Amino acid sequence: MLSSPLIVLILLLTIGTSVSYEKSYANHQVWRLHITNNEQIAKISAFSHIAHLHDINFWSEHFRIDESVDVRVPPAAVDSFAEFLTLDGVKIEYVVHMADVGAIIENQRIVQNLTRLLSNTNDFAYDKYHTLEEIHAWIDQMVSTYSELATPFSVGKSYENRDIIGFKISSKKMATKLNGTKTAMKKAVWWDGGLLFFIFFCKSHLFLTASLYRNSCSRMD
Repeated sequence: MLSSPLIVLILLLTIGTSVSYEKSYANHQVWRLHITNNEQIAKISAFSHIAHLHDINFWSEHFRIDESVDVRVPPAAVDSFAEFLTLDGVKIEYVVHMADVGAIIENQRIVQNLTRLLSNTNDFAYDKYHTLEEIHAWIDQMVSTYSELATPFSVGKSYENRDIIGFKISSKKMATKLNGTKTAMKKAVWWDGGLLFFIFFCKSHLFLTASLYRNSCSRMD
């Protein structure tokens, strides 16, 4: 029999890959109910047949004593379902196992999109260690591929006397002031983050939205 954590993982993956984008699970919670006697089983079993009327979904296959039951609870049903669990003198203890199902699904989509992107970016693995030479080669490749947007530059040497290089994402077009005159001076945008973030950010934005960035880079650097 599948364990409860595995069932939850499978259900999340199913929701994340099959549900349409119109369906939002923002602020939906997963409650883990603790079943300790037959009265609680009977109560939960009876409710499970009408749970769909409240958009409540049971993620556990069976109801058994001393086995947890995972339930997805939408924001609108949080108070009423909590009250139900204490009715009729048959109180069912629970904990909030997942506070926001929508956020978890979104994170999984990001990982899936990242994985898909990584498989199509010239085999540069973003989850593996790379030597400085490999990173420099990657920078050279970006500059060569997107020469109209990427311009290489150097900031000097490291304490190991190695070149510290990078590239600027910018357009060679002149910016236009509010009065209509042209100028080479543009508003500057500075991003701060880790090396992995910058490598992925630069590659994904140049690779996926180069045409959009040509327009943006005409106004700012």
